[in-house]
Amino acid sequence: MVDIAQRAVLNALTEWRQALLDAGVPAESLPLESDLELIAGNPKAEMFGTLGLVRLDAVRKFQPGILSTARTAAKAADGATLEDPPEERPTRRSSQRSAATTVDEPVDQPPPAPDRSDAPSEDPPTVPVAFTPRDVTAPPDEPLRPMKSLHVDQDAGLVIRWDAADNGATCALYRVVTSERYVPTAPEMGDVQTVTTGTEFVDGRPITGALRHVQVWVNRGPSKTAARLAQPTLLSQAIAVVPVTNVDLREDQGWVSCAWDEVPTGIDRVEVLRVPVADTARSGYLPQYLITEDDDCRTGFQDSTCEPGETYEYRIFTVAIVNGKETMTGVNQRVTLSAALLSVDDLRADTRPAGDRIVVDLSWTAPVNAHTVEIFRTERGPEPGVEGITIPVTALGSAGLPAETRLIQPTHAADGRARMTGVAWPAEWDRVYLTPVTIDHDQARVGPTHALTRAGEIHDVRLFPRVDWQLLTLSWPTGASQVQVFLTKPGALLADPPGEPAAQLARITYDKDGGLRLRGVLPEGGCDVHLVPVAFYGGQIYRGRAATVSYGGVTRIRYRLSVESGVKDRIFGGKNKRILEVHSEQLDALPRLVLVHNEQRLPLDVRDGTPRTFEPTSIDKGHWSTIARLQCNPDKSGFLRLFADVNSDEAAVFAVLDPPLSSLRGGVA
Repeated sequence: MVDIAQRAVLNALTEWRQALLDAGVPAESLPLESDLELIAGNPKAEMFGTLGLVRLDAVRKFQPGILSTARTAAKAADGATLEDPPEERPTRRSSQRSAATTVDEPVDQPPPAPDRSDAPSEDPPTVPVAFTPRDVTAPPDEPLRPMKSLHVDQDAGLVIRWDAADNGATCALYRVVTSERYVPTAPEMGDVQTVTTGTEFVDGRPITGALRHVQVWVNRGPSKTAARLAQPTLLSQAIAVVPVTNVDLREDQGWVSCAWDEVPTGIDRVEVLRVPVADTARSGYLPQYLITEDDDCRTGFQDSTCEPGETYEYRIFTVAIVNGKETMTGVNQRVTLSAALLSVDDLRADTRPAGDRIVVDLSWTAPVNAHTVEIFRTERGPEPGVEGITIPVTALGSAGLPAETRLIQPTHAADGRARMTGVAWPAEWDRVYLTPVTIDHDQARVGPTHALTRAGEIHDVRLFPRVDWQLLTLSWPTGASQVQVFLTKPGALLADPPGEPAAQLARITYDKDGGLRLRGVLPEGGCDVHLVPVAFYGGQIYRGRAATVSYGGVTRIRYRLSVESGVKDRIFGGKNKRILEVHSEQLDALPRLVLVHNEQRLPLDVRDGTPRTFEPTSIDKGHWSTIARLQCNPDKSGFLRLFADVNSDEAAVFAVLDPPLSSLRGGVA
């Protein structure tokens, strides 16, 4: 029985010969199948000189291809070791596979040998034909294309990308070849890292020198086997400069420091670019962001000109001069700079009515960095000691600022101020606490709480004027500690702030007296009386909406009844006469007056007794004026009293002041 290894070699050589025929090689220039059978029995280099073959020249011409194919097939069958063909160099496998599609077999890892414990065995597996060595004397048949991309991914390795060959071939096999010593003139002269049909490969091996030459060779043909037997063409080549290694980039209080291993000899310099995050979509070298010009940074750099809170991508390029041209390789590192977490110290809250409720408009200075400001509305203030310190965001709830109290109204910024409008003041709360919190990722800084106290509203205000004092009554406003009284001219608006109050009413006095007595406070000419509810908190005063009542003043009229008796009356016993006089500091014309007599008591109003009316008349303001002389009737008992006969709207502003009671006894005829 033919040995399995020999059968594998023969099958491979037969496939190799057929592929050459398919590629258009004349049959007469190829070894005979019988020659291949003899070679399969002893696939070693020395046998080519001892075999008496009919077509020895053909065999010698294709000796490298025969030996390479036979060696690969024998290794696949049973692991036999064959001599290397003199034109080929051993290859090394890359430590990192490309994400692109590769051919069915790796270049240096043949399929595992079949289990030979049982005989007979099935046919050996198909073994790929070896690549035909490049004829170094042949001129290149197409110009080189630039490498599409050659850069270092710090986690993966050297990323190599190239454009696909566009000659319309059915199959194109790409070989990625590298060398750190020289520029290979053939694929066999360098280290073949992969054979692939894709256009990308990641070389995970570290660069041991300053440079790594990278080439992409392409073999084209109607099939994979034909492509392997065709002459390779150099598609693209480039030079990868060793990147900086062991990069340690740190941010410390707004400064960026970076260190790496010293670059090897052959690297001319290291350049660092600081690219803003908004421009990181543009890859490669962006010269406008260079920050290390004229600096020696072969082992690191320090950057102190960053903006706090910003994100940057640092691109570190090692630069080497090769054949008079600069070649570079970059490593990217992204960092977000910290910014001081500052609390909002100028929160302003302005209340305003909105229909039947009170709303609050908030504003504060917008932070200059990217930090977020959240506003919390609570019925009670945050826990003592939390203001002005930085705590984890998860600790806000235990600090008296639970997540459900965070306001979600939209925030608008303009002219450096952030604004949140229309925050409702819950109707059942006498006080509302508004706390700004600055947040940076998982950290929060609590600012000073702004407390608002609702002083309530005053209803049912009434003013009862008296001659020398006035009585104010009202319903006490909820949440108020005090009611302050301010005076303005009739129709004038109350100032803001209103200034010093003319009088004030405490809750304890209200509960005892039911109102406020004003003595000597209101002007005689009248005024507007404004009652303002007031609450106190944290050393500040909070005023509610004012309730206003008009006071028309009190017009005072004095009168007296004097007895006039002449000599004749004394001699003849005639009736005494009474003189009615009035006096006013405010009037020069009297209203209608009524003198009322009541036999049992002092009259209470114009209808409480027998009236005698005096029509309006002019008087001398500020002096006593006689308006009537009355005949006295000493036989009559009772009391006399003078009233001003005015309508109900004016009754509160006229006060007729009674003389001593003794002068009001008796009656008139």
